[in-house]
Amino acid sequence: MGNSINKINNDFEEFDENTEGKSIKGIARVDKLRPTIDSLIGQWKNQILRTPDFQRKFVWTLQQSSRFIESMLLDVPIPSLMFYKDSNSNQLVVDGQQRIKSIIYFVGDENINLEDIPKEEYNRYKFKLTGLSENSKYEGKSFEELDETDKLNLLYARPLDVNLIVLNNPDNLSSIYYIFERLNTGGTPLKPQEIRNCICAGKFNDFLLDLNKYPTWRKFFNDSNAIDHFQDVELILRFFALYDRIEQYNRPMKDYLTEYMKNMKNIPDEDKIAKKELFISTIESVYLHLGSRAFRPNNGINSSVFDSVMLAFAKNRNNIPPDIKDKYDRLCTNKEYIKYCGQSSGDNSSVRYRIQMANDYLFGEIEDINLKIIRFYDFPVSAGHGNFIGDETATYVKITTDNRKADFAVKITGNSMEPDFHDGDILLVKSQNTLNSGQLGIFFYDGDTLFKKYKKNKKKISIISLNKDYDPVDIPSNRKLVIQGLVLGKITNITEIWVISGRG
Repeated sequence: MGNSINKINNDFEEFDENTEGKSIKGIARVDKLRPTIDSLIGQWKNQILRTPDFQRKFVWTLQQSSRFIESMLLDVPIPSLMFYKDSNSNQLVVDGQQRIKSIIYFVGDENINLEDIPKEEYNRYKFKLTGLSENSKYEGKSFEELDETDKLNLLYARPLDVNLIVLNNPDNLSSIYYIFERLNTGGTPLKPQEIRNCICAGKFNDFLLDLNKYPTWRKFFNDSNAIDHFQDVELILRFFALYDRIEQYNRPMKDYLTEYMKNMKNIPDEDKIAKKELFISTIESVYLHLGSRAFRPNNGINSSVFDSVMLAFAKNRNNIPPDIKDKYDRLCTNKEYIKYCGQSSGDNSSVRYRIQMANDYLFGEIEDINLKIIRFYDFPVSAGHGNFIGDETATYVKITTDNRKADFAVKITGNSMEPDFHDGDILLVKSQNTLNSGQLGIFFYDGDTLFKKYKKNKKKISIISLNKDYDPVDIPSNRKLVIQGLVLGKITNITEIWVISGRG
């Protein structure tokens, strides 16, 4: 994967809500503008239109910029630009920075403040068109060398199409993602952190960008350049958000991070000092003990491994055990840990699970890599007359190696499965949607979650209680019985129970 971030999980660009068919009505107003190039240059000079250096870097080659300018001169249609109007009525370039800067640098203006141009882009200012076809009359020409008709047409007769986004509720920043998904028509779609850099611009954003340059942090990447789409900056944001407010985490990750960044927008200087010390001391400790390959169970950095390991080190950075590297290596071979760093890694319970597990393996007393941690549903499941599985608090139990086939545990209530199972017993369950006749299972039927014995023959399907005081329940052919898992037995050795807020 080179220097890219390898996403076993999808948290970096997690759009886990289906936005197809979503309307932006009521969220924002979209003004259709057609400014001339002359007016855009004037707005840029006066800082009304901003193409901030924390947006995407100017990555177009000279040939790409030249071909774009030639298209303008030839009146070839180009994709719409997208601006965002902030609370100060400034217009921020969200999509179209490469095109805007190509125009500004080509045309130039004696009143433009060169200090507004990044040093690495000085050589682009008042560039000459290059890389065009041999027959192009514009090859090798600067703006000053164009004939007067072309100059006037470019500046005044060639307006650009702009979608200006104005939020109806400036505090509802998460909504802007849906708008950008709908209206982004040109170039590479923006990713969440690029959007945050615009809509959450301020002291905290500057702080994150500054921290991203920290030398030891850059050693975790194969080069010193910024990772595409500011994913490296987003990692730092994840660390602070989860460290400060893990108890408030609620999916999707992108909205959670946006809300945190909005709240931290104007961070006091004393808080910046404390956070800088926290990040630097943590990353130095990780680098010292785990090396530059930390956070990489495979080739690339995994964001879920990053946040769980970073939080563990941050909370225990003054008490690092001598065998921490061995513990980390063992953690990264644990199938349960990798599972929750991968599939559905943004789920509320998955986030809390892997953070707690990393802390326990690295700095706790867990020595047995085969120890398994499973979800525990304290609903309870009915061994009587039924009880619906709702959105109750997610918890976990640690189980011994003898029970590693179990995928989750549930508490039962009632006496319908006596004498073998009693009210309050905790069952170990293997997730599966089929059972053999005679096996014990967890079922969802008629709005209830039930613990019963499964019986199937050629004529019918029934679920049966072990207690003879309860009649069998025959399943009509037009009703659906959902098998949720095979009951392996009762739990016998709970070493610890974690109560973790949030739905699994």
